[in-house]
Order: sequence, then structure tokens, then C-alpha cells
Amino acid sequence: MKAANDPLINVDQIIAGDTHTLALLKDGTLWSWGDNFFGQLGNGTTINSIFPVQVMRNARSPLRNIKQIAAGSQYTKAILADGTVWGWGRNNFGQLGNGTETNSVYPTRVMRNRNNALENVVQISTSYASVLAILRDGTIWGWGRNNSSQLADGTTAQKRHFPVQVRRNLTVNLTNAKQIAVGTNHTLAILADESLWGWGNNFFGQLGDGTKSNQRFSHQVKLYPNMPLINVAQVVVGENHTVALKNNGTLWTWGNNDFGQLGDGTILARGYPVLIVIPNK
Repeated sequence: MKAANDPLINVDQIIAGDTHTLALLKDGTLWSWGDNFFGQLGNGTTINSIFPVQVMRNARSPLRNIKQIAAGSQYTKAILADGTVWGWGRNNFGQLGNGTETNSVYPTRVMRNRNNALENVVQISTSYASVLAILRDGTIWGWGRNNSSQLADGTTAQKRHFPVQVRRNLTVNLTNAKQIAVGTNHTLAILADESLWGWGNNFFGQLGDGTKSNQRFSHQVKLYPNMPLINVAQVVVGENHTVALKNNGTLWTWGNNDFGQLGDGTILARGYPVLIVIPNK
């Protein structure tokens, strides 16, 4: 354990939930602080902390060999070096992925089903209570809240306690994913061919398919009908809008625009991506 007044150094990753913060150190240990009402600090208590405390696997051993961290509203996820995923904190929608709705003050392993752990995970993204993960084989799996089909399993089942696979349609899975971004109620994924796919809530056009219809399966983002958005390098999502960076350095946005968050000089919602430009002075 660190001594009093020692600085937190050698930090490799940082992440923040609504009211808690985590730092992953280069030695693979994880430290957390802030709100802990649901055990989201992962130290075996529900006591808030104004200083960093170490995330523990159990009362005696710290959680180690962590490669990536993510934080939802009141819960936390971590990918370990062995490709397993662990979660702790609030679990009211099954966002811990362990088959229950029981909160946990220590990390619990995400299970593919009751007998087998979810393995070979390379990337994870979280939102309020939804979690999606990319596996080494390029498939995408999601669990937790699904009220707007943000897990793309073809349903609007409110909760998924175990991971379900993201699909293009009833018979075809979405594959070859390389990046995932999860919003409150919608999700976007970049595939290996640099195309962009979205699903879930689409009330403001945040899926970029030219409609305002929610999508229970993944649909390709388009510039306009029959013209897909291509060469996408990175995607991020807000509550109801989406931003994509293309390989040529241009920036494209769509969805809700009440506060001008799309940066296109208007406050109009956009159902297709619009190019961001700097106005003439």
C-alpha cells in the first residue's frame, strides 16, 4: 500500500464515472476515489473516499494485471491481461454481467453464461448501465441496460444479465469490429474496413442513417442515401449526438443539436453526418 502523502505516480490510464474516478498505474494496479455508495470503488466497502484507495480482488489481494478500465454511472469495469472482464459497483440492470442484479463491493467476473467466463476481450465501453465489449475475433457482445436496443440483439428487453451478441439482422452477427463507443441509449462501432455502424435510440438522428427510427440491429452510417461514411478513424458519442474523425483529419457530426454541439453553425438536429468547418472571419 502507498504511504500517506505519497503522490500517485506512474499513471497509465484514467477514467471517470458520474461521481467516482479511477487511475490505472503502469504496474497494473488500480486506484479509485469518490462516491462509493454502491461499492464502485472496489475496495470492499461502501464508504466514500476523498483519497485514492486500491481496488481489491478480495479482502486480502489487490486486483492486478489490468489492461483497460471503464466506468459507468455507478459501476466500474476492467479488462485483465488474460482477456477476462471484471466489474463492481451497481448492478440494477445486470451491468456487472455476472447473471445477477446484486451490487458488488469487490470485482466479479463477467460470465458468458452461468458456467463460462467471457474471454478474449480486447476493448470495452460503458455508459449509464450498458456495457459493450469487442473480442479478439472482432465480434461485439453487450450486457446490462437494453431499453432502446443499445445492445443490438434484436430486442428491447430491459435487462441482459449475461452478454448477448450484436447483430446486423436476425441471422447475421456484426463482425470485424475495431472500436466501440457507447452512449446513454445508442452505440457506434467502427469495423476493420473503416465503416461505421450504429444502433439503439435514434430520436435525434444520432445513428446517422437518415431516419429517426430506433434500430434493434446495427445499421451503417451514411452521408446520404446509398453513400456510406467511410475511412472512419475514431468515433465518440454524447448523450444524443455522435462525432466521427476520418483518416483525412476531417470531423463529422450528427444527431441532437439543441446547444450547437454539432458545430455546424445551426441548432438543427442532423440525421446524416455534416462536415465541421471554421467560418470565415
